[in-house]
Amino acid sequence: MQVIKDTIAENFGIPGAHQLAKPEHQFTLDDVPDLTGKVAIVTGGSEGVGLASATTLLKHGVSKLFVLSPNPDHAKKAIELFEKELGASVTDRVTWVPCDLSDWSQTQTVANMIASQIDRLDILLHVAGRGVMTAQRNKDDVDLHMALNHFGPVVLTGILLPLLKRTAESGATVRIATAGSNLHQSAPKETKFADIAELNTDYGPNS
Repeated sequence: MQVIKDTIAENFGIPGAHQLAKPEHQFTLDDVPDLTGKVAIVTGGSEGVGLASATTLLKHGVSKLFVLSPNPDHAKKAIELFEKELGASVTDRVTWVPCDLSDWSQTQTVANMIASQIDRLDILLHVAGRGVMTAQRNKDDVDLHMALNHFGPVVLTGILLPLLKRTAESGATVRIATAGSNLHQSAPKETKFADIAELNTDYGPNS
C-alpha cells in the first residue's frame, strides 16, 4: 500500500516520495556520466520511458544508439524529437531497428544483425513492455505479456551476451538494465510458472 501512496504522491509532483532504493543508491539525470565512445541499445526507445532513456543517453554523448521498437510512426516522431532537442546531427548516432520482442525469431535476427555491425556494446536497456490488457498470444501461442515483457528480453540478451562480455573484458563498464513494475505482486499466490498452460491462463482484464 505504501508503494501505491508513494507513486500517487510522485505523480502529483512530490519529489522523493518513492524510497524504493536506499539513499546511497539513488541518483538523478545529472549523475549520468559522459558516454562518449559507448554503444547502447534501448528497447521500446521510441516512446514513453524508453524514449526518455534514449534521449538521456544521447544528451550525454553516447556514440551509437540502437532504438528497437515495432512502430515506424513512433520511431519517426522519436527521431524528430531527438533532432529538435539535440540538433540535426544527432541522427548520425541513432539507428532505428524494427523489432517486436514478442516475435522471438525476429528478435534473434535483429540481435544477430546488430552484433555483426558493432565491436562493442556498453549499455542494454530493456524498456519495451506491455501493461495489463486483454489476454492475447504471440505467434508461438504464448501469453503476449510473458512473451514480450519476459522472454523477449531473454532472447535478445542471450545473443548479445558474448559481445557484452567482450566489452567488459576490455576494461569498460557494461550495464544491462530492465525497467519493471510491481505488477507481479498481483499474481495469484498459487502461481508456479510450471508450464506454458499456466502462463497462458487468463485471470481476467485486471490480473
